[in-house]
Amino acid sequence: MTFETFRALHPDLIQYDRAGIAGIDFEKLHNRIQGSRYLREKKSFIYITKNYNKILRGDFEDFPESERTRAIREQAERVKIRENNIRQMIANLKSVKKHCPNIEKMKEETGVIPDDAIESLRLALMSADNESAERSGRDFYNRIMKYV
Repeated sequence: MTFETFRALHPDLIQYDRAGIAGIDFEKLHNRIQGSRYLREKKSFIYITKNYNKILRGDFEDFPESERTRAIREQAERVKIRENNIRQMIANLKSVKKHCPNIEKMKEETGVIPDDAIESLRLALMSADNESAERSGRDFYNRIMKYV
């Protein structure tokens, strides 16, 4: 593939004038760019040439996603969902606390008040592996929500 053909296939790339092209295999480079979302978003040809060897090695490929990378991404998504759920419970409890006319009666009937549940849930947020705090917080939350 010629330099001109490469430029035609990648019209968004800029800064050709300040980058050297000697020794570049434009066919291989084009194929590697096509296999990487990250590289397709790059606009600087200077960046491409500076990272040419890494690109040819496949350092920027994102197809297919490795099992390890997928597991890490999925775990991060689960943690984010868990944290969002806990934050939503805390917000709900603060609303209950603000609008509940008789917290003492709630404590008599449920054995817990919103502050207890909020503290357990905050503790669970601070430590991802603190399952007992999360269980307690969820239990307190459920008892209060049944009461409300």
